[in-house]
Amino acid sequence: MERLTNKTFERWKSWSDKIEADLQNIINYHQVYEYFIQMVNENLLHIQENHGTKFCSFVRKCYGVHAAAGIRRHVKNEKDSISLMKLLGQLEKSANQFTYKFYLQQFPLEKDKWEWQKSTFASFSDNQQSLSEVIISSDMDTLKSIAGKVSNFTDRSIAHLDQRGIQEDVTYDDLANCIKLFNKTACKYFTLITGEGYTTLKPTILYDWTKIFTVPMDIRQREES
Repeated sequence: MERLTNKTFERWKSWSDKIEADLQNIINYHQVYEYFIQMVNENLLHIQENHGTKFCSFVRKCYGVHAAAGIRRHVKNEKDSISLMKLLGQLEKSANQFTYKFYLQQFPLEKDKWEWQKSTFASFSDNQQSLSEVIISSDMDTLKSIAGKVSNFTDRSIAHLDQRGIQEDVTYDDLANCIKLFNKTACKYFTLITGEGYTTLKPTILYDWTKIFTVPMDIRQREES
């Protein structure tokens, strides 16, 4: 691993911005999907009577592909890509160099202000002197164990039609669990790297996007005229 410098830390901050934007997009689509499924379940008889199953299946599959591809992006640690796993991997390799002294160089103490740096750093350190490789490695293993199945499925069934087939199917609950874990893990490490408190990446939609489901949509009359 390269020597840990201020330039390295700035690169991690830049990566965090890109990872945050991508994960927010995935999480946002997930909350839209959750509402869509709730609406479908509450109107199932109407949907079946009006042959809406095909459309609903289309929406589910489109969401599934989008979510699975996003999960794969962030569980991979590849040379030319930016991902949550790659960020954690570099932190793990730099753990011994990433001391509390180095952290204070990035976020200096302020006179008469609470020393938030100490409590934040402590969450990632066993000895309060440097980052714990064990803690970071454990978080990486958790990501791999939960998201690895989705990533393998995406490689073999979505990105490619692998002739080996797949070992096991991926469910929508699997996708939801991965997204929930990514949200939690990303917030944890963004707090360390940015110095800002993160609790969730789930965006708040500021307008009533569900209103579309209260308005009839039918282009057939225009086509007939």
